Amino acid sequence: PPAIAADSEAEQLFRQQMEQLRQAYQVLCGMVHREDARYLLPNACETKLVFTMNARSLHNFFVTRCCNRAQWEIRLLAETIYQEVKRVAPNLFASAGPACVSQGVCPEGEMTCGEIADVLEKFRKM
Repeated sequence: PPAIAADSEAEQLFRQQMEQLRQAYQVLCGMVHREDARYLLPNACETKLVFTMNARSLHNFFVTRCCNRAQWEIRLLAETIYQEVKRVAPNLFASAGPACVSQGVCPEGEMTCGEIADVLEKFRKM
């Protein structure tokens, strides 16, 4: 994560712990099914995703996951997917994006990021 990468001491500790967990996981895989050994892995481990969505589901996904309030990793994934579908089907996704882009208003109320103008500009350029 960016916050850990920005602090060399935190990054070193993070990498050491991840390596220890990786080694323990390898040992467990030799003892039990991989599906069970996987419970040892932290949330921060890489996961391969395969999923399908129709255009309607993608629009909804972008509303919630392209928002600045979304967790950075899922937001990065959502923005990457957004750029791809916008390239392939620009007319279908012309109004897609976080709520402030697609609906013209932020539904977060007091929890808003307060950066609507920046978000609108960012998605206009994508």
